[in-house]
Amino acid sequence: MPDVSDGPYILLSDLDIEGKRTTNSVNGEGSMVKANQSMLADHWDTQEYVDVINGSYSSEEWLYQDVYILKNEDMVDRFVEVLMIDSVFAQSTEDYTRIEIPGLDQAWVTERLECIAVKGTTISIFTHPFDSPEGMREALEVVAEKWGK
Repeated sequence: MPDVSDGPYILLSDLDIEGKRTTNSVNGEGSMVKANQSMLADHWDTQEYVDVINGSYSSEEWLYQDVYILKNEDMVDRFVEVLMIDSVFAQSTEDYTRIEIPGLDQAWVTERLECIAVKGTTISIFTHPFDSPEGMREALEVVAEKWGK
């Protein structure tokens, strides 16, 4: 995984979470980004793990992200619905609330762990232990800025 994003995905450092890259303490997997293409979409799958040291306290921060650039704009709404239904932590589309983020066409948040950003045919779903709904909003604003460039 690069130190600076080379695709439409963000990194923990983009969310002002700095630390040393590490492996997942649960399963031993390392940080990575995989990119692939299909007839329907370009796709980036990322997972990042960082050890954050604050004085004598250490914590592991993590971010999972899937970014899709669909080939057909008619698929966007249905694709977002499928991502909501297939979420790791959310149970259904009803667990998502739409919010307004300048620069995004759609933005959806759950109570704590997942959010979705949409701009044109670009869609991203994030899974991260956000501290608050405001933390999700800030992450979505970072994505809006990145995708607006």
